[in-house]
Amino acid sequence: MSMVPFLYLIPAAVILLLLMISRKEELPANGGDETRGIRGWFNRIGLLLYRTLPVYRKKGGEVTTSLGVLEPRLKADDAARMYHADKIGTVILLIFGGSILACLVSFSAHQERIVDENGRIERRDYGTGAREETLIFAAVDDETIAREIDVSVTDRQYTREQADALYEEAAETLPTAILNGNVSLDEVRDDLALLKELDGYPFAIAWKIGNYSLIHSDGKIQKENVPQEGEVVLLTAQYSYLEYQWEQEIPIRILPVQYTGEELWEQSVEALVREADEATVHDPTMTLPTRIGESDYTWQSKVRDDAPILFLLILLAALAVFFLKDKDLEKRVREREEEMIGDYPQFVSKLTLYLGAGMTVRNVFLKLAGDYARKRKQGESMRFLYEEIYRVANELESGVSEGTAYEHFSLRCRSQQYTRLVTLLSQNLRKGNSGLLPLLHEESKKALAERMDHARKRGEEAGTKLLLPMMLMLVIVMVIIMIPAYLSF
Repeated sequence: MSMVPFLYLIPAAVILLLLMISRKEELPANGGDETRGIRGWFNRIGLLLYRTLPVYRKKGGEVTTSLGVLEPRLKADDAARMYHADKIGTVILLIFGGSILACLVSFSAHQERIVDENGRIERRDYGTGAREETLIFAAVDDETIAREIDVSVTDRQYTREQADALYEEAAETLPTAILNGNVSLDEVRDDLALLKELDGYPFAIAWKIGNYSLIHSDGKIQKENVPQEGEVVLLTAQYSYLEYQWEQEIPIRILPVQYTGEELWEQSVEALVREADEATVHDPTMTLPTRIGESDYTWQSKVRDDAPILFLLILLAALAVFFLKDKDLEKRVREREEEMIGDYPQFVSKLTLYLGAGMTVRNVFLKLAGDYARKRKQGESMRFLYEEIYRVANELESGVSEGTAYEHFSLRCRSQQYTRLVTLLSQNLRKGNSGLLPLLHEESKKALAERMDHARKRGEEAGTKLLLPMMLMLVIVMVIIMIPAYLSF
């Protein structure tokens, strides 16, 4: 048994060792699905590597800042730990799965037995075509003699009685070109294509050969029997269709080919294989020759092991996941900013409405947070703006001053609109509510105008992206118009 398949288990064994070492790593309690099941096991490895690898010893950075705004209910450090643990864990999971899969593919390739222990190859069923296999032909008493031999094992042939029955079913025949790459029929050096089968039938055209020692009925040239001056052979093609028959005499001139000693040796092996094939054509298996001259030989299946390519592709996928995960994080941050800018006019309108009804700014935040929490329990999707409002409400209820809570709200939102609004709310805390409502009305109008400008800008960007496809379509149309006009001259 070859050890090659088990080499692919080395990465899996290392990962299993890391699983044992990292089993006591504690993932954040509110990390979600990333902390449970198989994903949680591999994320613990990711957390272990995140803590120990030198590249991750530098804390903070853009990733931590982005995660702080995307995961408002997690601490920034916990979110960063969970992000990097999941990122590294996903890569390790891919490598682990690729290692196991590559091992199975390689094991399956090495287990496939084309030649059994008695030196026999199973034939294909009737009418399914020849079986082409590449086998390793090796001497028993000399390890240096081992070559790959292409072996053709024809499918099982019908007996005369079966052929008579099948011949009655044949509906048509097709003519065949016999040149098969030769320069001309006066200079035939390679095999001719004399056989042409109807799909599902064993015969269509029959051939009579003037000299079977030079060419077989299948068009195979017996190159070792061709004289130096060449020889003319008469071929007779019999075209058959039910009870009708036609004959055509085709003279050809077969010329010799010079072979090296190794080519002659290989031809002798191939000749023995053909003889064994023809001798057992009605049997379910073919026994390969094991003795040539004074030497004994063995036949082995050539292993087709695609595991290296598979494992390489999975490693490339793991690298892609590792580097693209940060791009995905940047995309999520941009989507969050777009969502918060889109929700801003509605938020200002609600704030203006509730303040006009006599509520304080503090109570407005508490009410919006409570309404959002109830909707979330009912199954509504998360909104980043209201997650931040929920955090403000939690800060206010925990004793943080309004000014500090609003300032934290502005920093987390990271937008000019929210900074402007928080400035108005901070001025309200210092000067009172008397002038806040008119300012909020004005801010609401300004927010709607900015939203329209933002939508217009997005439309222009979409139009710019469509410019290239439109130009390509224009070029295609011009080519379609100009080519007929050019050809008409």
